[in-house]
Amino acid sequence: MYRPLLSRDERGNRWVPELAVSWTRVDDTTYDFQLREDVTFHSGNPFTADDVVYTGNYVIDPKTRIPGKARFSFLKSVEKLGPYTVRFTTNGVIGTTLESIAYDIYILDAKEHVKHAEAGSYGRLSASSAGHYRLVSMDPTKGALLERFENFKGDPAYHRAPIKQIEIIPLPDRQTQVAKMMIGEVDLLRNIEPDAVDFLGKQPGIQVSYITSGGYIYLLLDAAGRSNIPAMKDLRVRRAIAMAIDRKSLAETMVAGASREALPEALCFKTTVACAWSTKLPEFNLAEAKRLLAEAGYPNGLNLPFQIHTPYRQIAEAIAHQLARAGIKTNQELLNITAYTRRRGEGGFTMFLGMRPTATYAEATAVMVSLFGSTRDYSGDPDLAKSLAGAERTFDISARTKIIQAAIDRNNEQLYILPVSTFPSVLVHKSEVAVRQNILSYHDVDITDYYWK
Repeated sequence: MYRPLLSRDERGNRWVPELAVSWTRVDDTTYDFQLREDVTFHSGNPFTADDVVYTGNYVIDPKTRIPGKARFSFLKSVEKLGPYTVRFTTNGVIGTTLESIAYDIYILDAKEHVKHAEAGSYGRLSASSAGHYRLVSMDPTKGALLERFENFKGDPAYHRAPIKQIEIIPLPDRQTQVAKMMIGEVDLLRNIEPDAVDFLGKQPGIQVSYITSGGYIYLLLDAAGRSNIPAMKDLRVRRAIAMAIDRKSLAETMVAGASREALPEALCFKTTVACAWSTKLPEFNLAEAKRLLAEAGYPNGLNLPFQIHTPYRQIAEAIAHQLARAGIKTNQELLNITAYTRRRGEGGFTMFLGMRPTATYAEATAVMVSLFGSTRDYSGDPDLAKSLAGAERTFDISARTKIIQAAIDRNNEQLYILPVSTFPSVLVHKSEVAVRQNILSYHDVDITDYYWK
């Protein structure tokens, strides 16, 4: 529903105009954007420079409380230069400014947004922007109804909205998901549990589509010792953990569709801008894992706290079982997103299992900073921090790639974070529904990719 100033054509490796028609880097901290003059929001309000300035000021306002606010820290100010011209100024030299504007800043309808005393109600009650679909209605318990925005303006080579109306329904219960699909009350389910995928995929009139998502399940290991577990600071222990995990088996049995893809060997993918590596992760070797533990002073194994983002609890249970075979017992703790975000900042992770998407910001520097930046860092590695800071200041992509390669190689050697398995987008749908490749992204799939056959 929302729309940025520009997008990236990841296959063509080029920028694509969205609400902006052109842009210029005036100097290392200043960017000017010329805006489209023919766009209206879903509300009917005309889009102008005022909306861009309002959006920028809103996301950087210290009073604004929104998830992931740190991603806007690059931005110092947004100024209006004319009715359809704006200037972005950054906080210092940041080589990935265009990526941040493209992937993180979606323009709000200022005249609508300002009406809401609680800005969080904007998405629920109005959600006016300039994307392919507009919000018709929304109920937190019943879901949302979207309708194609017939007054959409954009290059048809990069934009489509093949279905007129889409109803999004929350179905958290597995049995309900299966039942609704079986009786035909839903047309498509996304990212349901593997056993449900297997069952439904065998039913007549139902198909399964697997889309490479660019996401991966990862295991963070507290090498910095922030959680006061000394064993985690020993590389031998971290290698033992990594070698006790049979990633191939997990991909085949615990993550729907992952067996169709190669195991991840880095914290980004070859399709991610500026991503490269030259080192390999350790392979599964239970005997070597036990030997390393004994060498590190734990011949009888050890007990470790294990924090888990709740949606990945089944994968965590399988990992815990594999670790136990090497003598590593775990005390598992399930955390929702609010709890794990707080715990991460407090230094409370010893081992943490989560999922990292890369399609939401397909640039390796941003992916690495999201894992190692600020209070997210559990490596305690000043060289890694220095590399990432250098990458953020580098405009030239080839030079940035070399810096990121060094950082990824360092992670692979020191095992601060282990990528466990890819996490494909799995869509179970009626046979009358087709899922097509996204126009702009290697990995993303959204409602503009669904068709009636």
